[in-house]
Amino acid sequence: VERSGLDRSFLPPWRCSWEKPHRTENQASEHETHVRMAMASGRVGAALRCCTASTEPMNSKVQLGKDGPRVSRIGVGTITWGDVRKGYGKTFDESTLQSTYVAARKCGINFFDTAEVYGYESLKQDDSSEQILARCIQTERMGNQAGDQGNAADPVVVGTKYFTIPWTNMLVGGGFRLGRQAILDAVQESSKRLNMLPIPLYMIHFPFPTYSQNVLMEGLREAKELGFVDAIGVSNYSQAEMEQAQEILE
Repeated sequence: VERSGLDRSFLPPWRCSWEKPHRTENQASEHETHVRMAMASGRVGAALRCCTASTEPMNSKVQLGKDGPRVSRIGVGTITWGDVRKGYGKTFDESTLQSTYVAARKCGINFFDTAEVYGYESLKQDDSSEQILARCIQTERMGNQAGDQGNAADPVVVGTKYFTIPWTNMLVGGGFRLGRQAILDAVQESSKRLNMLPIPLYMIHFPFPTYSQNVLMEGLREAKELGFVDAIGVSNYSQAEMEQAQEILE
């Protein structure tokens, strides 16, 4: 919660702690850890030096799910992008984030994680996380078209998320939302902000009591069937919740 800059009242009470996931030594090398720390702290140069020290883990890709996109083993989270509470517009700005994006791409990173609520206070100024990320991607594409083919063969994979709190839209001037149609409406709004159709990966941000798992999974399934997204997934789910979601989708 402290990292997201959101009020505690905005999140379910049982999700208000920040738990560090358990990782074994085989799951994350010292090199990868250094890159994560550098990118998280905004030290782009340090992150780049860590990346270039050993390119193999960065350039290798893993497949999400059975037929999902292939993504870099390390991704970039954009939870602070556009977040004025975390210093956007004061201690860092879009040019800083453009540099971060470029450094990540030079490292071989192709996966960027965002969400409809990241930087939501800046949405009306076109400076939410999704909107800034869209401009970073567009700048890269323009460079490729101009003859710089550095990343042309390594397309960006964006994962964004549906926030299940029913009053989410009220934060940005919308109305109360519930049900499967709300998911379909939200994914189209994310698509507009990202300037991307289909969205490579669309996820449920976390389960919430006002949405049944059936409604959430059917919303994701329909979004994929309608061509709004290429792949679907979940975030902040327990193993039991993931197994239940999988059963519904199968």
